Amino acid sequence: MTNLLTDSSFALDPQAYLFATVAQLPAPGAYRMLFVDDTETTVVAPVANEPQLRIVERNPKDYRLIRTRPSAPFYATGFTGAITTALGQASVNVVVLGTYSFDYLAIRAEQLDQALAVLRQLGLREEEFK
Repeated sequence: MTNLLTDSSFALDPQAYLFATVAQLPAPGAYRMLFVDDTETTVVAPVANEPQLRIVERNPKDYRLIRTRPSAPFYATGFTGAITTALGQASVNVVVLGTYSFDYLAIRAEQLDQALAVLRQLGLREEEFK
């Protein structure tokens, strides 16, 4: 597990984000991530874009996104579990979101410093967000 973590990296997205359900699909560019299922449409959007969204319900907390890059996407057994366990032990709340190549850790803004310290302690390499 140690090699899996030390061969992986993370990068902090510089923006603050909100989680909300919306009444209609927002315009492209108004959101960072979009999730649609048979009960709701959820967006993860920059806080600055809130006026562009027809929000039904918004989580009151602002979040920061940390993009993790596993050394072997789709085959990194235990990677997310090791990270979320360590964050939980540090009392950091985390919401995990995934894309094809990356996992994103949505961290409450007020817990960001704690989360970054945990990732560094686990040995993940810190990269610039691009």
